[in-house]
Amino acid sequence: MMSRDRRIDLSYRFFTSKDLFISGLLCILALFLSPNLYFRAFLFVYFYFFTWIQGKRNSLVITLFITVSIVFFNLLVPYGKVLFRVGTFPVTQGALFTGLEKAITLEALIMLSRASIRSDLQLPWIFGSLIAESFRIFEELLANKKQFDWKKPIESIDTILLKLSEKKFLIEDQKTIGGTLRERAAGSLLLILQTALIWTIFFTIKH
Repeated sequence: MMSRDRRIDLSYRFFTSKDLFISGLLCILALFLSPNLYFRAFLFVYFYFFTWIQGKRNSLVITLFITVSIVFFNLLVPYGKVLFRVGTFPVTQGALFTGLEKAITLEALIMLSRASIRSDLQLPWIFGSLIAESFRIFEELLANKKQFDWKKPIESIDTILLKLSEKKFLIEDQKTIGGTLRERAAGSLLLILQTALIWTIFFTIKH
């Protein structure tokens, strides 16, 4: 299996942050315009894999925790057909499906955002810098998640944050990282095909 460092290197060689951002915006538009739950689930799975290709870390534990939490809190307000009961608590069809829809939509949006925003993305004004910086920090926290000790949560978080504050992130150097003109053209073509595929599925499902 290709190493994470190698995947990161290929991502910077083939994809520019601007192309990733534009492609991501177009795909997010398709996500919001389609009410089809299967299409949103497809987007989540696809971009979960695409973020892996870019060398970004995903946590199945966090993903499952968010999904279960959203579904659970929706079940607290039961409505619709009762599917089964856990003790005296009814699990209803309406609440379950609504919870799943919210969870899948949120997870798909998170994956799309992570796939389309890279730390070297230069957006206008300070707000753009804050977005890029937030995703960079999130990536680093996921990378250091093994250092977290549940027995010493405060100390673990403090150690991780200190490590992040001491680490120098050479964003300006990252801007110079890139492949040949042919590699960047191939990356742009792949993103165009990716966006076209998603919109083709969108219109196919719609009609």
